[in-house]
Amino acid sequence: MSRVPPLEAGAVSPAPGLQRMAGGFVALGAATALTQVLGFVLLAVAARRLGPAHLGAFAFALSVVGYFSIPANFGVTAYAVRDVAREPERVREIMGEVVLLLGALVLVPFLAVVLLAPVVAADAVSRSLLPIVGLTFVIDAASLAWVLYGTHRFAWVALARVLGSIVNVALVLLLVHGGPEGPRTLAWCAVAGVVITTLATLIPVLRVMGAPALAWNWRRSLARFRAGLPFGIAGVMISIYYAIDSVMLGYLRGTDEVGQYAVAYKVPLAVIALAALWASVLFPYASALGLSDPGRLRHEVGEFASLFAVAALPIGLGSALVGTGLMRDLFGDQYGPAGTPFVLLMFAAALVVVTINYGTVAQAIGEERHFAVAVTAAAALNLGLNLIVIPPFGMTGAAAATIAAEVLVFALVWMRLRSRLGPMPLQWARLVRVACATAVMALVMVLLGPLPALVKVSIGAAVYVGAAAALGVVSVAELRALTSGARPSGSRIT
Repeated sequence: MSRVPPLEAGAVSPAPGLQRMAGGFVALGAATALTQVLGFVLLAVAARRLGPAHLGAFAFALSVVGYFSIPANFGVTAYAVRDVAREPERVREIMGEVVLLLGALVLVPFLAVVLLAPVVAADAVSRSLLPIVGLTFVIDAASLAWVLYGTHRFAWVALARVLGSIVNVALVLLLVHGGPEGPRTLAWCAVAGVVITTLATLIPVLRVMGAPALAWNWRRSLARFRAGLPFGIAGVMISIYYAIDSVMLGYLRGTDEVGQYAVAYKVPLAVIALAALWASVLFPYASALGLSDPGRLRHEVGEFASLFAVAALPIGLGSALVGTGLMRDLFGDQYGPAGTPFVLLMFAAALVVVTINYGTVAQAIGEERHFAVAVTAAAALNLGLNLIVIPPFGMTGAAAATIAAEVLVFALVWMRLRSRLGPMPLQWARLVRVACATAVMALVMVLLGPLPALVKVSIGAAVYVGAAAALGVVSVAELRALTSGARPSGSRIT
């Protein structure tokens, strides 16, 4: 077995500190904020140049390919992150096993995309896009971002994402125009962005860790694949209740409504992306802490959830006060119908911001099978509700079904985690202060009346930050602790 010296391998302690987690989240959060801004520019340009139907065809192709991409990984990298976090000295050996396994797994799904495109496409445009968009998961299989996560090198992941987004947006601005070739050009721009992101993760890993120790062993590969199955099943089910809406809207209502739903989902997906970043930082931390100090982890779960409610509550209520106006301001008057789905999806995203702490910790401590059961139940609920509500209510019904799925996942995961770790107390005093600051924000936004939605959002955000600071929603001591790694008296998390 090849060993990497700790200094070169980036070996981590069994329970990395909160300072490292906070630093990683800040780096990834800053990168995601920038990529989301770039994504808004991309979507706004594409929406205006292509129109709802062609944009909907591209969004539909992305959603369908998302399902084909799952067998190309199926939890392999999620399980590998946990391995690397717990056994950093085996990083090159783990890399070799995973690279070979992913290379074998990616071929069949891509061939299926190419061969089944005429069958699964909603129209001729989406049929032509499916093989192109399918290249994104083939290229992504070569990425070693999961190694960077497992060794807590989050800044490199952040840089890779930014570089890929810059290239993608730049190409869209230069090359994407109206007409029948517009959607295909948009798809090729997305492929180019993935190429850059993948290269930007490969280079630092290969330079610091060295080349993967390639040694094919079918028994070890099969064992690794089986170990990752619960993560993969969970990924399938999460994809169902995040992406099945767009697929079913395409079949039942047409790609024009898919285009409306795509812009309605843009801001909520940005919020969920930030929550997912926190999960990627929390996962290796909780994996190690679950072994070394489960009692501390039990308290920190509830405290993390309380901290993230600081953002979730104003996001949910504030979005309800702007709705249709914000969609028109961002994407044009023709996207006014996306307003109501946007509000509902923002409530779902706000729920994810809080509950993702519970799901991530459950998987980190070995409860990935139960998590897979929970998201499977939610996917079944979402699918069944969509069949009922999409024909009469369209994208509004689809958004409401997403909220129901999120509530079910939270309930099932919370009950299981509580039985495993014990009570996970929330910080109720903090939550009361959050509610008061949010009420002040809402009152000001209502009093602003007919001002443009973007102006109301900006003023509302500033008012909330001021009210939260005045009420002491997050203390100075807690902020210092996250940056210094110290734990002030009277606080478990900081």
